[in-house]
Amino acid sequence: MKRLRIVLSCVAAALFLSAPSFAQSAHVHGGKARLQVSAPLQVGQVIVPPAEYKFECREIDGKDYLVLTRADGKEVARVPCRPELLQKRVPESSFLVVATPVGSRKLVEVRIKGETIAHAVAE
Repeated sequence: MKRLRIVLSCVAAALFLSAPSFAQSAHVHGGKARLQVSAPLQVGQVIVPPAEYKFECREIDGKDYLVLTRADGKEVARVPCRPELLQKRVPESSFLVVATPVGSRKLVEVRIKGETIAHAVAE
């Protein structure tokens, strides 16, 4: 009886340790951040107006995308993203914007609080 318990415990431990949650890559999908955009912002080919948006990294058809949605849940932009490993966890969610030659602002990167990944726009 004691041997049976030991064998069952070992089998249960093996099944538990082989669960997908332990085999995650460094790029965790599903990270989300709500960020306020204060001026028109170019996200890929789309110009989004000032508002609060949810920024989220999703895997779609095997590729990584940065997806922006409005408060009502409607998707307003989707751009390919490239994960870049950081040295430490991000303390506050933020996005990096650069000025374009024509004077508009373009999204370059999003960092989501608690992650060790920077989501760089890959265009």
